[in-house]
Amino acid sequence: MSQRSNSGEEHPRRRHTGLSRASNSPDLAWRALPHGHDPHWEEAVVDLRENPMPRSPNLILQEVIHARAADDLRGKLVIVTGASEGVGRYLALALLDQGARVCVIGRDVAGLRETASLARADWPIVYLPCDLGNLTEVDEVVEFIERFDRPVDLVILAGAIEVRGDFASGALEDLDEQYLVNVRGPYALARRLLGQLQTAKGHIVFLNGVEPGTVGPQELQYSMTMAALTALAQGLSNELASSDIRVSTAYVPAAFRVASTKLSEDEQEQRSCQLATSIVSSICEDPQSGVSMMVVQSR
Repeated sequence: MSQRSNSGEEHPRRRHTGLSRASNSPDLAWRALPHGHDPHWEEAVVDLRENPMPRSPNLILQEVIHARAADDLRGKLVIVTGASEGVGRYLALALLDQGARVCVIGRDVAGLRETASLARADWPIVYLPCDLGNLTEVDEVVEFIERFDRPVDLVILAGAIEVRGDFASGALEDLDEQYLVNVRGPYALARRLLGQLQTAKGHIVFLNGVEPGTVGPQELQYSMTMAALTALAQGLSNELASSDIRVSTAYVPAAFRVASTKLSEDEQEQRSCQLATSIVSSICEDPQSGVSMMVVQSR
């Protein structure tokens, strides 16, 4: 899905990675629930071959996703960035299906509204337009979130952009924008929400489109920002090891990124739905398990 630059001009190579679209709800009476923590850095491999592919993306509208240990998310306040499309959209819907109260964030307002339109009428969801590359907008979103009557329990940082190109031809402006949205934005949002997460004994989940040590063709700049995101997650996990906040990273194969896949639109939606299922299932696992890294394997 092509995106526009901050100047409003169409950029044929700039796309959301799809590591995320959403409705207004007056019911924001979230309740506190306990959350555990284990500081050890461990790895869980989520093999999508173990789960059948959904027959249709419309499945999410009929029954959505029934992950394990749903009670762990019931009543929780969850923030999902990059929720204008793709995996972020299905993460939001899956979390709603598990009883969470979801606030979705993204800079594509039309996409956010579309995600919201897919939610059932009784699902508590609000959408907040925000460009993560703009610190003023990040501050404004956090100020709104602080008005809710419970602290944030879970933050899923799924928003990112990808501009394809090699070292010789890649524009420095593209690198700057990817850094602002993919690295500085998540850093700033997580830091602003740190106090709430500490109060709720919450969980931060980073979605990362590049496994450590790998760089795909035409993905140098994007891979650089994902390497920085890995460092952010690992460093944050180390710093918060003695706290009650969990930090996890889900590494997502290139096949799930809208900018990288050659699948049809329906196939993309099915894969996004499947990936969201696996991630939510992992989040719902025993919070004492200490899992801090999920490596998603495609078929």
